Amino acid sequence: MEKKIIVDNESIQQFDTADKEPVFSGRPISFYLTHKQIPQVYKDLYNGKRQPADDEDTLPLLDSMFTSNTEIKPFYFSTITRTMEKTDGAYTEPLGMMEKHFVEKKAKEFVDYYINNSFLTDKDLEEWA
Repeated sequence: MEKKIIVDNESIQQFDTADKEPVFSGRPISFYLTHKQIPQVYKDLYNGKRQPADDEDTLPLLDSMFTSNTEIKPFYFSTITRTMEKTDGAYTEPLGMMEKHFVEKKAKEFVDYYINNSFLTDKDLEEWA
């Protein structure tokens, strides 16, 4: 008696992609969310538990875009990108200034984030425009 195995490749692909954790700059998001050097307030911003505002907790995030710590810098980039659609009036002005400065001074890094990370979407890129 010959046994036949039927494989539904579509189901396998859907299962594989559904279970994968998002990866940004070569690291799973959980790496950043558990990183001890990233303040909890930034993790809360990333997760949508806190809204961006012009306050002493949120504004330093904008300066973090220029950190020399390349291990956690991608998380700051993705977090700021996530806050763009949720900005209020007071946060919008310093955010816009930081965006402009980052793209002017770190253009290659900016482009690399979008070329090399499927985690970022066209909508994310539009937020930077």
